Amino acid sequence: MIVKKHYHAVHSSSYHAVHSSSCYAVHSRIGCAVHSSSCINNSHLPELPPMDGPCPVLSLQKKWYPTWESNHYFFRGKTGQQEGQSGKDEPFVVMLPPPNITGSLHLGHALTATLQDILVRWQGMQGRDVLWVPGCDHAGIATQVLLEQHLLQTRGKNRHQLGQNEFLKEAWNWKESKERRIYDQLRKLGVALDWDQAVFTMSESMSRSVAEAFIRLYEKGLIYRKSRPVNYCPALQSVISDIEVDHWKVHGPTEVMVPGHDSPVMFGQMLDVAYPLEPSAGPSSSSSDYIVVSTTRPETIPADTAIMVHPQDNRYAHLVGRRVSNPCLPGHSLPIIADTTVDVSLGTGAVKVTPGLSATDYEVGQRHGLPVLDIMLPDGTLNCSLPALQGMPRLAARSVVTAHLQERGLLRGVRPHEQTVPRCSRTGDVIETLVQKQWFVRIRDMADRSREAVESGELQVHPPSKRHVWTAFMRQTHDKDWCISRQIWWGHRVPVYRISPTDGVPLPSTLDDADEDGDVWVAATSAPEALQKAALKLRRREESLRADQDPDVLDTWFSSALFPFAALGWPECSTRLRRYYPTSVLVTGQDILFFWVARMVMLGTELTGRLPFKTVQLHGLVCDSSGAKMSKSKGNVIDPMALIGDQSDTPVLPRVSLSPSAELNSPSCFAKQFQSSSHIPASSSVSENDAKVLKLEAASTQHEETVLLTSHKSASDGPQLPVVGPDALRMSLMSTSLSSDYVEFGLREVEMFSKLPNKMWQSVRFLRHSCNSTQCCPLQPLQQLPVEMSVLERWALHHTGLLVGACSAALHSCDIAALTRTFAYVWRSVLCDVFLEAVKPIVAESAGAEDLPSGSGNSGTERLPISHAMRSLSVMHECMLTALLCIAPVMPHVAEELYHCLPHVAASEKKESIFLEEYPIPHQWSSWVNETLAIQVDVWLEVVTAVRSLKASHGVSRKDLEATLYSSCPHLTAPSTSIQLSLIASQLAQINRIEIVIGDDSEVGFASSLLSPVGESSVLHLHVPEVDASHQKTCLEKRLRKLAKQLSLALKYERTNLDKIEKLTKELKQAERIKERLEYHAQR
Repeated sequence: MIVKKHYHAVHSSSYHAVHSSSCYAVHSRIGCAVHSSSCINNSHLPELPPMDGPCPVLSLQKKWYPTWESNHYFFRGKTGQQEGQSGKDEPFVVMLPPPNITGSLHLGHALTATLQDILVRWQGMQGRDVLWVPGCDHAGIATQVLLEQHLLQTRGKNRHQLGQNEFLKEAWNWKESKERRIYDQLRKLGVALDWDQAVFTMSESMSRSVAEAFIRLYEKGLIYRKSRPVNYCPALQSVISDIEVDHWKVHGPTEVMVPGHDSPVMFGQMLDVAYPLEPSAGPSSSSSDYIVVSTTRPETIPADTAIMVHPQDNRYAHLVGRRVSNPCLPGHSLPIIADTTVDVSLGTGAVKVTPGLSATDYEVGQRHGLPVLDIMLPDGTLNCSLPALQGMPRLAARSVVTAHLQERGLLRGVRPHEQTVPRCSRTGDVIETLVQKQWFVRIRDMADRSREAVESGELQVHPPSKRHVWTAFMRQTHDKDWCISRQIWWGHRVPVYRISPTDGVPLPSTLDDADEDGDVWVAATSAPEALQKAALKLRRREESLRADQDPDVLDTWFSSALFPFAALGWPECSTRLRRYYPTSVLVTGQDILFFWVARMVMLGTELTGRLPFKTVQLHGLVCDSSGAKMSKSKGNVIDPMALIGDQSDTPVLPRVSLSPSAELNSPSCFAKQFQSSSHIPASSSVSENDAKVLKLEAASTQHEETVLLTSHKSASDGPQLPVVGPDALRMSLMSTSLSSDYVEFGLREVEMFSKLPNKMWQSVRFLRHSCNSTQCCPLQPLQQLPVEMSVLERWALHHTGLLVGACSAALHSCDIAALTRTFAYVWRSVLCDVFLEAVKPIVAESAGAEDLPSGSGNSGTERLPISHAMRSLSVMHECMLTALLCIAPVMPHVAEELYHCLPHVAASEKKESIFLEEYPIPHQWSSWVNETLAIQVDVWLEVVTAVRSLKASHGVSRKDLEATLYSSCPHLTAPSTSIQLSLIASQLAQINRIEIVIGDDSEVGFASSLLSPVGESSVLHLHVPEVDASHQKTCLEKRLRKLAKQLSLALKYERTNLDKIEKLTKELKQAERIKERLEYHAQR
């Protein structure tokens, strides 16, 4: 038996009477009080900021950032905190990874700073004592290279021609310029840094910290000087770190220009060279025997000290122990040794050993007692006994040696070879591995402690996948000591002095402070201090000694590794250091996990006895939307400052069909445009009052569809970039998962989020105008509203509660992408697309209630009480305010502006800044979360989608249509909500009414209806005058294909999501059943 219930959704005053039926009795009891409060004299309320036109995203940073900075709104908790407090009053401390003073900020900097800023603002809104220390890094090698290039272009001199003192003056001028630029860019990004605490890594305080750290480590025996293989750049004439080495893959013969060479150098070739065997004592030996060796570097043959084969290679087993003659230096005899380092499949299986130019060969040489020959001068030219090579650039010597071998008949072959060439990321020069005396830090014990800290959970590393990477690295590298000396001018001078006698009496070479050459070194902050320490240790008079400081400077990473505690004044045990160290969390990129993060942990634990931070939050490398690394050569670099734009610019708006003056002065013109929008409910007429109330939405709809802002070319001549302001950039950066190795960033995300600020702006404009037109100002606080509310009011509050919980969870787990997705959905889909649309008729009726002409068909009992508008608008305000508080850490400028633009609420005063408000707490919203109600509304929204889809696919524009919904779904037919929701659904779908029939769909009128499945147990009949059966079948087949694809993907990628699979399966069967019935009726 089919039970029929008819729910009519006609867009007239009857809609409002039914919509408010569930709570009308409550309002009738407090109607007088509410009405009177809504009509009070509002002259005492502060004037709200103007909201003309679209959201002024480009001017908001300039408006609000100086206010935040001057009033220290970032750090609300500081003023109320007492030193020594702990527990919940423990401070939240973050160090900004100091950008290099080499230029401007890139997207990686913007991502890191934005993520930290979100956490800092969130903690500040919870009342924590927040300290976020900014800084800049002197970036020794990188800055020196760029500055020298700049001086060559502007003054025509290199650093040697300029002189060290003059060059360092230029370096400090460069620092001042670049530091100002970087800090200005960070301000434009809107980050809440404590600028009073800014630190430069070569400031006086940092220099004291660096010197003290070196001295302590040296005196503990953890820093030493020794000859070891290092990465050496001839163009820089300095050692460089591993991170400054790029590995260039060569797949075959390739010529490339190299610094210091006048002609291209050939790479990607392997040469087979015959090394003559020296006669042995045996009778069968012959001086004409050879062993053929494969090499890619013939120019280093003069530095060879042995030939090496694999001990299990039978081809050469009989030659192990014999000697060969160096083909370039015939008088030099080399042994043939056996070592498992050899790859028998590579080349001939025999290789030359050059300990002075290869780290691998150095280790082999140490095992076999081979000498180390140094044939390379600091500038990369050769210094050897072969006259033809003396003073020649080492790579230019490659062709000379090859020709020499060919002349002697010792070149046996040249073939293409795939190889990896190490190149300096700063100069492009080919890196040489040289054995040099340098300063090293012993890291074994420090690395073991760092590994154990992560394994025990004392140090948290996120994402968790990086924890085993951390521990594996620490195990592998704890025997690879860290080279910390550099042969450049810009940096911290190594605070160590060579002590020499002035009285002719030699110093003892057996002291602990003597290096392998017997030189005595003393670590000190000055020459007088070094002499004093040396005299005491050597028991000599200071007058008989001389102290000469090492000319080298320290690796930039050494000073950077001290940043978390040195920036707080270490080594002085100050109140500030005790209060704010260790820090709370480090946010940085995965690419410097070992070069910076690991070293901070190692030196922090060694020098302070404590971990420098409790948590490490890593993010991936920013790439373009296709996953490719951004580079100027590819033209895919996106300059974040180009996206933010010049804050003084005025956005160029698109031409619209209705000018502002016409919009304000011609309600009839607005009404025509308003009715044409597919998002606006149908109405037989729009009065002048209706137009005044609702005209804001038309502007909003127009502006949403276009990026409103001007476009600029990026600084790297990359793609055309829209200017979207800082908040849209921040949302875009945070919209993708940060835990993967690569963070894909493209203009699609930027343009998508560029529309969101204006969407928020226009909806707040609607709320404000609605309050004014209905005289609902001030609004009522949520706790003073009646308990019984309409379905959609409770639904909006439900989603706001979910938003609060989702944002809190996302911030705790640092999953900001989840926060941005949830917020965008709630504001766009819940508040704007549904709730705001449902409130429009209420507002329009309330605004026109006093002016309705007699005989209009509206009796007094049908008029909507003004308290209903008050309630709906108060709920909308509460939802919007809470959503703004949730998104404020991510979109600070827009949230701040809209916070001050929101209508006033009775007995509630706005604070001077949104960041002085408390961040929403989930448990305070838990009572509003109602999953059953949410499901009921969601299934009715599926009905709306089905109606809209049918109208769009069949080109139906009429709004006086009726529909019948056959359903056995309990959520659609629930007595408590079905009446209200059917009315709202018909309004949103822009049809006259929806009739609900409980049970299976009927054959009656089957041929004169457009059909669509709704969910898994409902069928919608949209009644139209004429039905194109063929077109309807085509549309249904398209729907079937879509459902089948969704089900296939769910079965493939979401096998554990059984509810989704079951739902899609039932929907697919329902659609197939409808198709079969259509075919049946077509045959009849």
